[in-house]
Amino acid sequence: MNHLLNHPEDLEKVKECLSTSKPKSSTYSPDKALSLLVSLKLSKWQYISLREAASENRSDLYPSYYKIKQAKAKCYPGKEDIIITEEGAAIKLQALLNLTVSRLLEVITLDLDSPTELLLISKWGFDGASGQSNYKQKTEAEFDDSTIFMASLVPIRLQQCDGTIVWENDRPSSTFYCRPIMF
Repeated sequence: MNHLLNHPEDLEKVKECLSTSKPKSSTYSPDKALSLLVSLKLSKWQYISLREAASENRSDLYPSYYKIKQAKAKCYPGKEDIIITEEGAAIKLQALLNLTVSRLLEVITLDLDSPTELLLISKWGFDGASGQSNYKQKTEAEFDDSTIFMASLVPIRLQQCDGTIVWENDRPSSTFYCRPIMF
């Protein structure tokens, strides 16, 4: 303001600068936006509200929720690799390993001039819970659903055969990278 008081001839230049539209910000990739949605535990409504608020400010920072759903679908194995029964669900282990490696390779930058053999180091484990509510649903075979038993896999490291680390899980004890195998 002091500048304008001392230099009123610059008023038009200042008005022009203020009225010039802001440069467009870059947009998150659908995978990056999905990561943000999951890590912040945003609901669909919260994400859409956040996107609309940004759009009102002329920002296309967040992709549409439809694109988020498409990115999320790429995180699941094919339907032919998922087995669902009345007693539980399972994913074919090789399909889960293939999907894990392919998703890791999508997000990391790897300079490969020729085919390279990679080694995925993982850990797996089991967890269970009892005392759950019984659900009175009719099934062909009677079974007790008050207990849950689950097997899961956690990727630890992806490395080349010479030991060069391509990707490493910075939180191997967190459930964040936990990949369910069966329950």
